[in-house]
Amino acid sequence: FRHPAELEPSRKHGQRATTGHVNTYIPHPLGVQPEGNYYMASEDTRDHQTHGLGYFVAIPHHVIISVLEHLNAVDLAQVGMASKSMLVFSREEDLWKTITLETFGGMFTFQTNWRYTFIANKLPSFSLVPATITFPPLYSDYLFHLWRCTSIPTTTWGQAGRPSVDTVPRRAGLSPEEFKREYLDTNMPVILTDVMKDWSALQEWSPENLKAKYGDREFYINSGVHMRLRDFFSYVEQVQEEMPMYLFDHYYGETSPELLQDYKIPPFFGDDLFGLLGESRPSYRWLLVGPARAGASFHKDPNHTSAWNGVISGYKKWVMYPPHITPPGVYPSDDGLEVATPSSIMEWFINYYPSRDDVPPKASRPSAEGSTKARSKKRKGDDDDKEVRPLECVLGPGEMIFVPCGWWHTVLNLTPSVAVTQNFCNNQNVLNVIKFLQTKTRKDLHQTFTDRLEAHAPGMLSRLVAEQDAAEAKKRTFWQTVEAERNKPNAEQSTFTFNFDQAEDSD
Repeated sequence: FRHPAELEPSRKHGQRATTGHVNTYIPHPLGVQPEGNYYMASEDTRDHQTHGLGYFVAIPHHVIISVLEHLNAVDLAQVGMASKSMLVFSREEDLWKTITLETFGGMFTFQTNWRYTFIANKLPSFSLVPATITFPPLYSDYLFHLWRCTSIPTTTWGQAGRPSVDTVPRRAGLSPEEFKREYLDTNMPVILTDVMKDWSALQEWSPENLKAKYGDREFYINSGVHMRLRDFFSYVEQVQEEMPMYLFDHYYGETSPELLQDYKIPPFFGDDLFGLLGESRPSYRWLLVGPARAGASFHKDPNHTSAWNGVISGYKKWVMYPPHITPPGVYPSDDGLEVATPSSIMEWFINYYPSRDDVPPKASRPSAEGSTKARSKKRKGDDDDKEVRPLECVLGPGEMIFVPCGWWHTVLNLTPSVAVTQNFCNNQNVLNVIKFLQTKTRKDLHQTFTDRLEAHAPGMLSRLVAEQDAAEAKKRTFWQTVEAERNKPNAEQSTFTFNFDQAEDSD
């Protein structure tokens, strides 16, 4: 099982939402404008687009891009020579990104943009700097929205030094007992500001030091390739795109074990029961390096584990919803194993991020589970969820966030960033983990894990189940108690009926 952020989001061509509340406008370098401007343009300008697209003028623009995806580099370049309008389509960055990765894997040096990168790596003698080209406007909501997601400043949603927008509490000096009582047991997130102060990684993992020590070593990138760290940092320093590549390496502990010596796991998270699986345990730790706009779309952490995430450098925006509230724009399958989200993290922030004007003043902050009454009437897609603001924060260098089991979260790099994260299983979430392992995708681990747990701590699982049942019984409403009675075996059921006597009804 792979962490969702290991998977680069695939572009889903289709009509993408463009009704977000973010109004920042940065002109497109090739003159693309929203389609509404077409009706205010001169006749000559409208004719230019009509003639430039030829028969393609009747085809939706996302379909044109889908067709161009099937071309190789030479054919794509030739399409761009047909007209100025077709040249704009042929310069779409994702087209050249795909061609570059398919041609070179991770063995390339990024230069300026993806098209120029392909040419420069294919023809090492090529040294021309891409020139700015002036075009008559091309009116396309689809292409303009792609550019909008690429160009809008990430500071729109968070900046360092602005703690007033943070609603995840920051704590220092917690004892293990206090952390367990206030956050583990309540399943609530918290930022720990002092647990990384002794990490040598804060000095040793600067981009310069990492390039000097590990520059020629290859690391896994979420585009499905391995890149030399030196080349990846070159990419980070230059790129501006909607869905950047992200170094999301879960092999680093094996390929670069010396990195493990530069940090230590806080005592709050030392009890990791998944360690009992040894070499059979699923991926659980990741080295994270990426440019601004990289990150992870909305997900719950794999295998229903909890996690911690520590930032070495840069700043990350976190948005979190508790397990019982599905974030806007996110559509999980009934079993929770598949999640449909917007095409990119940037698109979610543009179209769904709840600004302070979007949520009524009475809106509440989420709790870990919500009230029993609210949960008993909740249905997927209820409008009530719109009145709950997420928890959010900007995480900076030297800060670590605790991500509780089952919480939805998305992470957006506001700046280039280096971080490390690890998932874990302990007494507080082990029953959730075991329940997930019972699904058909993880049955191979379920028996092994439960057997080793019983050998490690005899009777622990039975005790935790009993404690959970007792806690749930205390929270049951009257109707839930009735339903529980109805579901008992016949011999254990008590009789419960209503009798409305019509004779007593004088109306």
